[in-house]
Order: sequence, then structure tokens, then C-alpha cells
Amino acid sequence: MTEKELKQLPINDEFGQCMRKLRIVSTEIKQKRQEEIKKCNHLFVKLRKGEVIVGCHSTDYYTGANEVECVHCGLTNRFNKIEEVLDNEYLELSKRFNGMIPSLTRYNKKTPESEMFDEIFKDSYFRGGKSFNNLDVNLINEECLPTCHPGLLYQLALRISPLGNNEELFKIMKQLHLLETTQEKIRLQTEEQATSLLDRYYTSKSKCLILKK
Repeated sequence: MTEKELKQLPINDEFGQCMRKLRIVSTEIKQKRQEEIKKCNHLFVKLRKGEVIVGCHSTDYYTGANEVECVHCGLTNRFNKIEEVLDNEYLELSKRFNGMIPSLTRYNKKTPESEMFDEIFKDSYFRGGKSFNNLDVNLINEECLPTCHPGLLYQLALRISPLGNNEELFKIMKQLHLLETTQEKIRLQTEEQATSLLDRYYTSKSKCLILKK
């Protein structure tokens, strides 16, 4: 895919993904998505480290959940902050327009992924929900990889190394992330759209092999 073709793709950044997932769908589609998540053998990528606050008193301590996403089913908690901001904006607009905001009634307050994450990891929250036990989340690697499409990078890594273990696959994912252009980072959605990225990966590996000789 050329750079020009890439720029014609819809934005697939975190906000865009969240807004699409917030749209109200039929009960059947929602239940199907929930079942997909429940049956998944989750493997998460750590996108950002959770906030940690250390205070003078035990009640001041706070350990936030790391922002993560499953490379298999897309279960994630990374939309929480956006959902919170949108909910506050919705309340303000409702007050201003006496609840008459038809466009916003087509959206849920939380994505299915946020709801399911809280349900699946409900026992990982403690201190009245102020802290989260991040050890309960099965990570591919402890290192953070700040990407909008960890599932896609994982699938590309599997294509490159079908028999690779988690350590090897994560290493490839990191390299792919480094090779991505700005447009690829915010627009890529499918493996078919990532052919140029794969080509650059193989070219970079070939150069490394030549240098080693």
C-alpha cells in the first residue's frame, strides 16, 4: 500500500476506535462479542504503565491498572479515560440543552471491552476499587509497547515467525512498531494494509545480516 493510499484510510487511533466501539449495536451482536471475549485465552500487551501514588497515609496509596490489550480478542481497559471524559462532556451538554442531544443517544457510556474487562478482573480490584493487582493479567512481556493496534502487530509477528515464542514475537512487534510511519501507526487495521511495513521489516533484517558478515 502506497503512502497516498494509506492516507485515504480512516483514522484508527485510540479515540476513533473508542467512538466506534461505543456505538449502540443490537443485543445479538453485543452478546456475540461478549462470548468471544469470555472464551479467549487472553494474552495481553502492556500499552502504558498504571498510575502509582504513594502517600504518607495508607489511604493515600493508589495503584492503577496498567493499560493493556489482548492480542487475540482485543479485550482492553485503555478506553477508560476517554469514556470518563466523554461522560462528563455528555452531562455538561445535557444540562445546557435540557437533555436534548439526539446524536449522543446513539452511543453507550462504556465499550463492551471496558465492561468485560471490569467483569473478568473484578477480583483484581482492592481497597474499594482504588488499587488493581496487575499481576493477575497475563502479559506477553513486562515492557510497555505504546501502540493503537497490538493485535495487528502480533498477527504480523506470527506471519514472520509462526513458531516463535512470546519473547521472540514481542521482539518482532517492537521492531515493527519502530519501523511504522506516523500514518501507519494511526491508520493500519489489517494485515493486507501492512504490506509496505512487512517489506521494510524484511529489508531491515537483510541489511543486518549483510552487516554481520
